[in-house]
Amino acid sequence: SETKLLVRNVPFQATSKEIESLFKTFGELRSVRMPKKSSARTSSSSSKNQHRGFVFVDFTNKTDAQKAYDSLKASTHLYGRRLVLEWAAEDENLDDLRLKIAQLSDDNHTIKRGKVMLEDLE
Repeated sequence: SETKLLVRNVPFQATSKEIESLFKTFGELRSVRMPKKSSARTSSSSSKNQHRGFVFVDFTNKTDAQKAYDSLKASTHLYGRRLVLEWAAEDENLDDLRLKIAQLSDDNHTIKRGKVMLEDLE
């Protein structure tokens, strides 16, 4: 999408209001969507309303979205975590995103495992 950003690595204590105030300085927002974890998976009551660590920020026009992306993509931190910005795919839904994140973490795990094996050889 030309107006929708996907923001990953969002700290769990961050609220949609905080995300909204960070991005609305660049222009009018159509929506800020912060998918929640399903309560079936979480056991403690404190994490019942916890979001999944990513947010969709949709601007009303692509100029503002581009301004926000260019300004925030390099090094924007919230609660000590660096936000990772990318353009959201037009039809990207939650299942596609879960799969993408799972693949990224699998790749990361393989890289880390390979590094340990190399150190063992030295």
